[in-house]
Amino acid sequence: RIARATHRCSGGPSEVAHWRNMADHKSTWTVVKHVKGSSHHETSAPGKWNSWTGYWKYHTGAEVPAMCPGESRTKNNPHELAPDGTGTVGCHVLIEDKKGDKKHAIIMACSGCNRQKRDSRNVNWLCKAVTISTQFTMVGKILLPSVPNPSGGKPVKNTEYWTEITYVGAGNVSITITGYTNKYKRDEHGAPISRDYPNDEDYLLWLAAAFRGRVANTQRTIIRKEDKDFKPEIFTCNVGMYPERGRADYKKAYGICRADRCHKALNTCKHAKEMQELESAMESAYFG
Repeated sequence: RIARATHRCSGGPSEVAHWRNMADHKSTWTVVKHVKGSSHHETSAPGKWNSWTGYWKYHTGAEVPAMCPGESRTKNNPHELAPDGTGTVGCHVLIEDKKGDKKHAIIMACSGCNRQKRDSRNVNWLCKAVTISTQFTMVGKILLPSVPNPSGGKPVKNTEYWTEITYVGAGNVSITITGYTNKYKRDEHGAPISRDYPNDEDYLLWLAAAFRGRVANTQRTIIRKEDKDFKPEIFTCNVGMYPERGRADYKKAYGICRADRCHKALNTCKHAKEMQELESAMESAYFG
């Protein structure tokens, strides 16, 4: 069972300054699920970031939280995210608000929760999400399928990516993308090339279809901007949702007042100040 608090307390803005464009403690955004097919979507901005974890950190201005918002590993009991980033990944998720608006975004979680196939809806606790697309623009590149490893073993991630998509089709066993790439260009080769991906990758299908050129028109549904120029939105998701055990520690990891039923930021909530003064007084009395 997940503990949900409903109390509202007085105080100033509920988020610290670097959470730009963010719905605060009154946010109605929730994480719906992890998406499939995101391994072919990558981002980099030289001098700024070279991974989705770096993308999240750059736009939030924050370090990776100390605890994972997913509970596929430990039901009702939070587990830690490694401070050095080992086993911590920027996860592609679908978020939704109470009006039914949906967006794709990046959150920080452990690789175990991110890879969970049987429970893709395991992100149930408070977290921060950074969007990766708008109505007309997207960030990142869509890579071609992985290539065989010359030494055997796990396939190698492709460095080639789509620069123009002319066709997207979904069959019983695969998704087919046709177009041109950074290495196979229209003006040099003429006819486009096609590549197949597993059919269960719903996010890849959405992204490729959005990026595909319109019929008889070179204008795309979504234009891929240079990663450094993309302007995301940042949202607080799953407000008021905390693990049943270790709730105070989890709230502290996300900069939220540890007082029961309070969702304000530590640096603005009167309860946080009162608790700090009480803890200081207790320490002084105990240690003299």
